[in-house]
Amino acid sequence: VILIVDGKSIDLMELPPSFSSHANIANSSVLVDNNPVSLMRQPDNGLLVPSFFDDPQDDVLPTVLDFLRQLSKEKDIRPVIRKMRENSS
Repeated sequence: VILIVDGKSIDLMELPPSFSSHANIANSSVLVDNNPVSLMRQPDNGLLVPSFFDDPQDDVLPTVLDFLRQLSKEKDIRPVIRKMRENSS
């Protein structure tokens, strides 16, 4: 998974399990994926969405986009995602 930050690409799989040395990236980066394995290293930065392949009725993207717009107002998105995940369990 590649993240673009200030025009530079960063391979998320090459980052350490903790983003501590990259706090500014972790505070504002969201990984949206339909594969839970992709979110294992940084669960507080991940949004798990349903698979959308071959589904003409898929309407996940507008919902995700609304949520991303809300997250863009946060100084640190991780507590918000963590709370959402805990509330959905």
